[in-house]
Amino acid sequence: PLVIILLVSLLAGTAWYLLKGKKKESQASQFKSYSIQPTTVNTMTMVENSFIKKLQSSGRRLVVFYGSQTGTAEEFAGRLAKEGIRYQMKGMVADPEECNM
Repeated sequence: PLVIILLVSLLAGTAWYLLKGKKKESQASQFKSYSIQPTTVNTMTMVENSFIKKLQSSGRRLVVFYGSQTGTAEEFAGRLAKEGIRYQMKGMVADPEECNM
């Protein structure tokens, strides 16, 4: 008799736990509402991505482009841009994927 009582209570507890979880999910889904807003392309961001505009606004005369994703090329491009200071040219480093060409 003790085993039967234990099994029945275990089954009742399991059923209560499983049904309680479904009840919360159905209540939570009633209150969620989603709205989709249309997006617009801002032309100002495209202008800001132009490396020529960045050069003119910052007063720099040298652009060093790097085309690697490893970081080594970016570091080397930074060194080259700093080297331009020796020749009175302020430099900047740019990734071609981030600039509008």
